[in-house]
Amino acid sequence: MEIYNLDKEVYKIDLADFERQAKALSDLTTFLQDIISAHNITYLKNVEPHPWDILQALKKRLAPSDTAQKYEVIYAYRKMCKGPGNQNIKTWLDKWDCVYTEALNINLPEVKGNRPMEDFLMAVESKDPHFTSTYMMKLEDGEINDIYTLAERFRHQLRLKAIYQPNKSITHTAFAAEATNTATASKLDASKLDASKSEASKSKASYKGNKKDKPDCLCGQKHFYSECYYFNKTIRPSSWSLNAETQARVDEAMKEPKAKKFVEISLQRTRDFQAKKSNNNDNNKAREAHPSFSAAVSRGSYSTGTKTSIYDSWILDSGLAKPGDTVASGTQVLPIHSYGTIIVSAKGPNGNITIELLDIVSVPEYLTNLVSMHRFAAKGVYHDARNSRLERDHITLCHIKEHGGHYLLEDNTTTSATTQSPTTQGTMKQSSSHAIVKTATPNQWHQVMAHASAEAISHLETAAEGVKIKDKESTNDVSTKPFERITFDLMEFQPAYNRHKQVSHIACDFTDFNMVWTHISKSDSRRILHDAVTNIKVRFNAQVIFIRTDNETSLDMEFQAELSAQGIMFETSAPDTPAQNGHSERKGGILSTKARTMLVAAGLPTYFWPEIMCAAGYIANRTPMQKHRWKTPYELATGKKPNLQHLKAYGCKAYSLDKEIGQKHKTWKLTERAHIGHLVGYDSTNIFRIWIPSQRKIIRTQDVTFNETAFYQPGEPDLHQLI
Repeated sequence: MEIYNLDKEVYKIDLADFERQAKALSDLTTFLQDIISAHNITYLKNVEPHPWDILQALKKRLAPSDTAQKYEVIYAYRKMCKGPGNQNIKTWLDKWDCVYTEALNINLPEVKGNRPMEDFLMAVESKDPHFTSTYMMKLEDGEINDIYTLAERFRHQLRLKAIYQPNKSITHTAFAAEATNTATASKLDASKLDASKSEASKSKASYKGNKKDKPDCLCGQKHFYSECYYFNKTIRPSSWSLNAETQARVDEAMKEPKAKKFVEISLQRTRDFQAKKSNNNDNNKAREAHPSFSAAVSRGSYSTGTKTSIYDSWILDSGLAKPGDTVASGTQVLPIHSYGTIIVSAKGPNGNITIELLDIVSVPEYLTNLVSMHRFAAKGVYHDARNSRLERDHITLCHIKEHGGHYLLEDNTTTSATTQSPTTQGTMKQSSSHAIVKTATPNQWHQVMAHASAEAISHLETAAEGVKIKDKESTNDVSTKPFERITFDLMEFQPAYNRHKQVSHIACDFTDFNMVWTHISKSDSRRILHDAVTNIKVRFNAQVIFIRTDNETSLDMEFQAELSAQGIMFETSAPDTPAQNGHSERKGGILSTKARTMLVAAGLPTYFWPEIMCAAGYIANRTPMQKHRWKTPYELATGKKPNLQHLKAYGCKAYSLDKEIGQKHKTWKLTERAHIGHLVGYDSTNIFRIWIPSQRKIIRTQDVTFNETAFYQPGEPDLHQLI
């Protein structure tokens, strides 16, 4: 009995362990089922509800093959070899360790021998050239043979830099202020201003020079290669004599290809810097004829119907146009068209003087011309409102005129009097006493007049008052032949039936021919654009010269350089200014509207938008356009009229023949030979894309019969259910 009771207690303990384990497995199963996407749940239909079975089923369906995994690691490693770029260097180093370990685990040839260490040193060269040159030599001498040790030493170098150089960017306003206080002339002297810049830059240079010890040169001294008389012959003094022993040591070191490469790179950088510095000095000399200041916002040519009295004047403004591609004006964001320099006239103590304004920002849509008081103050020049003047060190530089509550640096109010509105005169009058005219482009009037027809807009000036239709402004060059200039636009949608979320839309400026692709991620756009250029060359016998985009980040500088090697130039519009990429934005909007109309008329589910967008582009290419004298984009691109006999009502019912029944299953004599589907696209004039709801798939087929009077109805049975 005692043994029985003991066995019973053991059983209870084992049972409790079993129940606890069973509950844990049940909870884990529930957790897995909750986090698996609805699309992948179908893979678990006949799988036992056990975590192991679930994971094995998913692995069988979703796990990448060994080959795919290998290519992923290769891609990741090559990407790391490009360097950290703008990434946080510590994050990049951690990622390097992970990618290198993965590459090592699959025996990647790229990580054999010294190659990974060479790749690492070249990748971090932009962050610390001295570290790269030093350890490249040690690698050649066999002092380093472990990538982890090399990476750890680089981390240590970063820690030391963080300790001894805590602040890299220090503003040396004290130098500039001290320098500008030396001016005593009665009017602006550009040479003194340039001297101020020079003194400030020297102070900065001496400050930076103390932050870092000079590296070891191959000649045995401590200096940069550009400062070495053995490498840089242009700086040798006439009294200098060559040391044969040192020259022999240098020649021996230069036999190493890597050492020679680093020396050449260093010398080339020095030559580039000196050339740039020389150009800047030439520009400064050209400015010496006028006092120079930064900066202003210029209206360029303002195009509204009403001009104010300060339209052509230059007024002092307390704001500052920050560097960028746009300027805010009220609730509007106006595009910056260009930068430059301009000379304005002002009234000096002894007569008229000229002042050169630097860093001018040209904004054609701006109301007037603004001069930044903030930039003046940075040069030690201040506005004395009490005495209506600009002064420096209490010395009058020029006089300022007050007009209508504004302080004018250059007064052109008299030249604008003939064009100004009565509402801007000294005495305020009723606005009805002046006929205000609204000036806009035909496209803008089209939007204002609730999308009236082009013909109606053309008669608007004679049919109404206060209307001025100006010629369409075009800052883009006009194409003279098909596909010479194309525009690229990337549009984002909700995930579709095939997981696609992006639409790459290419439009030809000359023919308005559309090319549409849908894809999963933005990164696919590089491959698509490259394929499009090749497709245009082969299919249309045309060469793309210009590609205009709206600063799409997926088309990085590396990709642009690749296409530039083929003679293709990229044109980019400023951020937040879609008007500069008008053709692409407009064509994309028309395409989206056409697709939305087709979707509603066909009654198809919205997750079929990839098919509908492609079909919309296909049909748009075969639609006559008034601007092309009622020719189609297809005809302009190919020289042939399109054949439309194969087009059907989009989304109509289609009966597709199932050939497998007769070919593979010859004994199935009485089985239905067709499926009920719906037309969702065209692959050619005789190949259609048909959606079969009962099979939840889209097929490509030639053997299909259409019923253009019937469309999709949810819950509609297939043919075998009707028989």
